[in-house]
Parts: sequence; structure tokens; C-alpha cells
Amino acid sequence: MELINNLSLKKKIFGAFTLLFLVLVGSGLVITSSLFTASDDTKITNALGRQRMLTQAMSKSVLSYGMAQSRKKTIEQQISDLDRFITKMRGIYTEMVVKPAKATQLAISMDPSNEPHPAIPFPATFTRLVNEKVGEGRDFTVGIISDDPVNPKQVLATSTDREANEFLKKNPDKVFTKVYEDNGKLYMGLYTADLATVAACASCHTAMKGKEFKVGDMLGIRNYRLVFANDIGIGRSELNATLEEFDNGKKIFADTLNAVKNGGRYPLDLQMTQFATLERVSDPEVQNKLEKTENIFNAFLKSVTTMVDAEPNSDAYRKAQFEIITLGNQLRSSSSEAVERYAELSEASMESIFYAVGISTGVSLVLLIIIATFFSKSVITPLQNMSRSMEKAADGNLALEQFNVTSKDEIGILFGSFNRLMNGLKSFMDYSKEILAGNTERDSFNAQGEFDTALQDMLVQARERKEIAERERKQSEELQNKVDQMLKTVQAAAQGDLTQEVTVNGNDAIGQMGAGLSNFLKTLRSSISKIGQNSTMLTDSSSKLSSVSQQMAGNAEETSAQADVVTNASTQVNANMNSVAAASEQMSASIREIAENSSKAAKVANDAVEKAKQTNETVSKLGDSSAEIGQVIKVINSIAEQTNLLALNATIEAARAGEAGKGFAVVANEVKELANATAKATEEISQKIQAIQEDTGNAVSAIAEITDVINQISDISATIASAVEEQTATTNEIGRSVNEAARGSSEISENISGVAVAAKSTTEGATDTQVAATEMSKMASDLQELVNQFKY
Repeated sequence: MELINNLSLKKKIFGAFTLLFLVLVGSGLVITSSLFTASDDTKITNALGRQRMLTQAMSKSVLSYGMAQSRKKTIEQQISDLDRFITKMRGIYTEMVVKPAKATQLAISMDPSNEPHPAIPFPATFTRLVNEKVGEGRDFTVGIISDDPVNPKQVLATSTDREANEFLKKNPDKVFTKVYEDNGKLYMGLYTADLATVAACASCHTAMKGKEFKVGDMLGIRNYRLVFANDIGIGRSELNATLEEFDNGKKIFADTLNAVKNGGRYPLDLQMTQFATLERVSDPEVQNKLEKTENIFNAFLKSVTTMVDAEPNSDAYRKAQFEIITLGNQLRSSSSEAVERYAELSEASMESIFYAVGISTGVSLVLLIIIATFFSKSVITPLQNMSRSMEKAADGNLALEQFNVTSKDEIGILFGSFNRLMNGLKSFMDYSKEILAGNTERDSFNAQGEFDTALQDMLVQARERKEIAERERKQSEELQNKVDQMLKTVQAAAQGDLTQEVTVNGNDAIGQMGAGLSNFLKTLRSSISKIGQNSTMLTDSSSKLSSVSQQMAGNAEETSAQADVVTNASTQVNANMNSVAAASEQMSASIREIAENSSKAAKVANDAVEKAKQTNETVSKLGDSSAEIGQVIKVINSIAEQTNLLALNATIEAARAGEAGKGFAVVANEVKELANATAKATEEISQKIQAIQEDTGNAVSAIAEITDVINQISDISATIASAVEEQTATTNEIGRSVNEAARGSSEISENISGVAVAAKSTTEGATDTQVAATEMSKMASDLQELVNQFKY
């Protein structure tokens, strides 16, 4: 056992499987030998079984051949018998009927049924009529034809007829046979010589044909036509029957019988293209049965030879056919007995194979169980223990028992290596804890290989982290100082003091943020300053607009007063129209007064137009100033958005910096709140400016309306002046133009009313302008208050 423990695992496995292999090889050889024997038995069984089939095939082939030959011979014999019958019948008919008829002078005709007088048929005609009656409804006909017939209808019609005629002239005692196809059927035509059998027949033909005929001369030929087969293929195969299948089966049967009995080659297929070899059957009983089969087979062949050589339908022929049937059955029975006996031998052989397989399988299973038990105890169980220990170690449990090393194979080596590995891991963990605790003074470790390398790397990394932590601490202090300075500036800006400067700069995120914050404060100071200047200009513009609107209101009131005076004057003119003649001087004076007032109204209207133009220009400037303020507000909004982005970036950087960036995060938040406050203030200013722009637009519209009204006043004044001139021109014709003067007075009254309405509209427009100017002044004051919140 100690020797086995000292062997390597490879040698143990190799030895176990070698033993198993040898057992399996031995079992395989036994089984293979038995299978080869069984294979030979199967071949012999199949070969003997095929002998029975060959016996049947040979018997069928020989009998089919014999039946075909017999049928053909039978037909020829029957036709010969019929031919002799016709010959005898014709001779008797001639002697017993025709000769007495001639003596009584009874007519003899080829068509007696159509004669007008009683007549009998010629012998040939009588034979034809009888044949026609016999052949009605049957596939069999008999005719008498000739190359020089008495009846012109009975000529040689076909080439076969002519061929038969030539043959029978040379061989009158034989039968000419010819097979041919017609209308999808196979026919057999048989021809015999038609001879003059009696002197009366010969003398009759001599008289009819004018040449001498003697008894025994050929008068023509007899044609016997019958259907041999309705299926041409079947009929041809029967007529052309051969012994080819028998000869082939005989060869295979003889070779197979010899191979089984004596050993040797035999054909595997019926075409004899493949062969196999058999060993001689040693069983005596089988040999006896094979000997019996061989004797019967030889007798069978002898009977076949006898039948083939004998005349078909002869006694020897029929006896041979009977023997073939009997010997064929005996041969098949003998072959079956040989097959059955050999099947018993094959079954016994198969039982021995089953026993061999069972024994070899049992031995192999026992050996496998022994090997499995051995490897389970010496390999699998230790590996399972190792696997469980490895799983515990993988879960972090290093407090494991040491394995007991009892062998020097791979399992023992694996146990020893695992013990050293666990010791190394424990030492590695202890040293690692020491390094993580901050002890970096050790220069060497009691470890080997990768453990020592890893510990050295950990020591180097621990020292580097310590140096990095010191550098980060210093950088954090520097960052805190910068953040405090920026926070101070932002807090001052939040209180409205924009005079503080940001001195933080650099290429890092904090430096970039400091530079951005400094630029933002500079831009914000500039923007607030511009807003203050524009609000001052807006205040001045609103004051001027208010003054202009007040002046416009005064001019409108004066225009209204003058219009009232003109209205009163025109009323007086109309009242005194009945006393025109007496008051012409007074009328002239009134007309002059109207002319003067009209001139004044025109002058006032022109002044109002000029003032409206000035007001329009002032309001337009006010709109431009508000638009500039809107652009400044957009710039401030843009700066506030950029400041928000800077504050967001600063917040992100502060988050990355950890504790060191908390102060910086506060600064970023203050900057963000300042940017939001600035954005909110600029939004309020933007709303105010938008309201100013809307009121400015309303003022421009109102001034445009005032201008239109003043232009109407100017037109009306011109109309009044024209009317006054017309009145002056017609003063001398007052008497005859009283009606025209009345109409002129009415027009003057209407025009003066229009002037009054226009003056009223002007007054209302001036009032609206005054209100807009007041609101604009209030908005400018609000804007100035917002700007004054900042110190710049």
C-alpha cells in the first residue's frame, strides 16, 4: 500500500485504466471472435435460405418454358388435326355430294345462296362457308387462298400469305407458322397445303382452270388465324421463353451448395457481381442434409435436361415435367431442413455470445467499481475536502486546519501547497493590516514571491499616499485663502458695494473663477453707470415733454377762445342780415375782425404744428434712450447667466475638493445669489423700460393726432379767410346778394364750430401727452432709485 501511495497520480490512473483496458480487450476479443462466428452463421443461414428461393425460381422458370413450348406445339398439333379433318371432309363432300349432283345436272356454284335456281357449293366454297359459321364470335378463322384461285376473292392478300405459299410449294407436308401483331393483339398464323385429295376434285380444277391437275397436286393454301394473346407483351414473353433464369439460378445454387458443404466462394447477389467466402460446415447432421440436397439437385437437373431434349407434349416431355415439379418440392424441403438445422446451431452460438458478453460485462463492472472506490478514496474525497477549504478561504475564512499529507502523489503535493498558501495568506494579511495602520518604517517582510512583491508595492503606495495627503493639505489651505478673499468681495457686492476688486487669478478652476468674477464686477459697474446716465436723460426728456404738452394745451385754449369770438361775430352777422343796408359799415368792421382772428388762428395753428414736431422728436429720442437701456439690460442679463455658470462650475469643483472646497462652495453660492439678484433687478428695469416704450408709442400716436387736428384748423382758417375776401368783394352788392351773404354767414358759423371742435381735440391730446410725460418721469425716478442702490 505504501508503494501505491508513493506513486504519482498519473501512474495510478494509468495503471488502473491499463488493467481495465486489458480486461476489456480480452472481453472484446472473445466477443469479436463470437461475432465473427455469428456473422459466418448468418451468412450460411442466409445462403441456405436463398437456396429455397432459388429452387422455386428454377422450377418456375423450367415449367414456364415447358408450358410455352407445350402450348405452341399443342396449337400446331391441333391445327394439323383440323387440317386433316378438313381434307377428309372435303374428299367425302366431293365424292358423296358433288359427284352425284353433277350426274343429276344440279348446279354447282361459288355463291349458291344467291343463285336463281337450286345449287350446291364447290368443295372449297363449302369448306369456307363451314369455317365462317364456326368462326362467328371467335378469334379464330380458316380460309383457303391461292395465287391462282377459282374464286377471284380468295387471293394471296399479304406478304405472309405469299411467303407461306412459297414455303408450302417446297414443303407441302409441313406447317408454316408466323406470329404477327394486329389491332393491339398478338396473332398466330398457320398455313398448310390445300391438296387435291380425290380425282373428282382434280378434274374439277382441270375443267375450271384449263390445265391438268392430278390427285396430290397443291390447289392453294389453307390459312388458320387465331389470337395468341390479347396482351402483346405477355404473348411475346411466352413465345420467347428461355431457360436463362434457370441457368442463372442453377449456377448460384450449385456454387452456394458447394461453398456451404466444402467451403469456398459463392455469389452474394443474383447478378453474380459480388462474392463471399465461407468456411466448411463441420456439423455432421448439416453435412448429411447437404449431401441429400445435392443428390436431389442433380436429379432435378437431369429431369430438366430430359424435358428440354424431348419433343413437346410427348410422353417423355410430360414425365419430365412431373418429375421437375416433384423434385423441386423435394429440393425446397431439403433446403429448408438444412436451414432449420443450421439455425439451431446459430442459436446455440448466439447463446454462447450472450454468455461471453455477460461474463465480460460483469468482470468489467467489478473492476470499474474497484477502480472507482480506489479513486474516490484517494483522489475524489481529498479533492472535495480541498474544494470545501478553498470555498471557505474564498469567503474570507483563513482560520482553517492544516491538511495531513500522507502521500507523495499530486494530491499530497496539492495538500502541502495549500498549507503553505494559507500560511502565506495569513502573513500577508497581518503585514497588510500593519501597513494600512500607517506603519511604513519596515523595509522587509518574512514573505516570498508575489506576496513579498505585493507587500513592497503596498509599502511604496502607502508612503506615496502619505506624501500626497501632505501636499493636498497645503493646497487646501491655499484654496481656503482664495475662497475667503472671493467670499469677501461677493458679500460686499451683495450689499451694493461694487468697488471691491478680486485679486484671485491663475490657470486652475479657482483662478479662472476669480478672473471671471472680476470681469463680471467690472462689467456690472459699467452697466450700472450707463443705466444711471440714461435714467437722468430720461428724466430730462420727460420734463421737456411735459413743458411742450403744457404749451400745446395753452395754444389750444387760446385757439378755442378765438374760435368762440369768431362764432359770436358770425352769429351777430347772421342776426343783423335783415338790416344789411343800414349796417354795412359795421359788417365791414366785423369782416375785418374775422379776418384778423382767422389770421391769428392760422398763426396759432402753425405754432402748434412746430411744437408738435418738437414734441415728436423729443419722444422719439426718449424711445431711443429706452431701447439703449434695454440693450444694457440684455448685457447685464448675459453677465448674470455667465456668473451663474461660473458659480455652478465652482460648486462642482468645490464638491470634488471635499472638505477643502466647502468654503469655496459658500462663495460660489453667494456669487450665484448675487447673479440671481442682478437678474431680478434687470428684469424689473426691463419691465419699466417696456412700459416707457409703450407710453412713448402712445405719446407719438397722440402727437400725430394733434398734428392732424392742427392741420385741419389751418385748413379751416384758410377757408375763413377766403370767405372774408369773398364778403369784402361783394360788400357793394349787399342788396342783391343778401341770400348769398346769409349762406356765407352760415358757412362761417359751421367753420368756426369745426375750429372749436379741433381746438378741443388738441386740448385733449395735450392732456394725454401731459399724463404720459408724468408717468415717464415717475419711471425715470424709479430707475434712478434702483441705480442708486449700487456703489460704483
